[in-house]
Amino acid sequence: MGKKKNEENNKKKGKRRGYTPKEWVLLFDGLVENIWWWGLYKVKLVNGMVTDCKVKWRLRKFRVKIVLWDTVQVELNEFDPTKGYIVYRK
Repeated sequence: MGKKKNEENNKKKGKRRGYTPKEWVLLFDGLVENIWWWGLYKVKLVNGMVTDCKVKWRLRKFRVKIVLWDTVQVELNEFDPTKGYIVYRK
C-alpha cells in the first residue's frame, strides 16, 4: 500500500516539472534595457516592441539574477501586450 502511494506522489510531482505556457500566452525573446528598483524591467523585444516586465515566480524562487543587456524570454498576454513576465534568462 505504501509503494502505491509513493508512485502516485511521483506522478503528481512529474506534472509540475518544466514550464508549459497557457494557450493564450505569447513567447518572445528580448533584451533588458532598463531596470527599476521596484522590480520592473524594460525589455525590447525582437519585433521592436518595448514592454514592462516582472520576473516570474519560478525565477524569483531560484534567485536568478537579471542584469542590463541580458537576453531573456518574455511571456506576454495577447489581451495586453504592454506588460509581461520574464520566464527565462538566456
